Amino acid sequence: MPGSRRQDSSRFQASPAFNELARALLLVDRSLTGPEMADWGLALSSVPPTELAEAARLTDALGNRSHTVTAIIKRLLDPAPDVPLDEGPRLERELFTRFHEEVADADEDYRAYAEKRRPVWNSR
Repeated sequence: MPGSRRQDSSRFQASPAFNELARALLLVDRSLTGPEMADWGLALSSVPPTELAEAARLTDALGNRSHTVTAIIKRLLDPAPDVPLDEGPRLERELFTRFHEEVADADEDYRAYAEKRRPVWNSR
């Protein structure tokens, strides 16, 4: 974070090339286009305006997922490149256990499957 004295205060560590791009964009008050954002890894993908239905489908799919599950997946994936291989399973177990202890509808996906219906999560 700007002004922070700690080196590890930000979870997002940008590459030097990305920092230069960000500086250039801020100085000239320019935004990135969709394809540029996808090229830089800031967006999952970019679609032409004529194919926005696909983008809407993706956002609907993400929006219909349990927010809690999505947050746990992010917590698992964020440190993944820096976690030693033998430490990964421990982190997975910890998050899985915490999820099942803290979330009231943690087993909703299993119940929905058994009842042959779509899951409905109340803990969003």
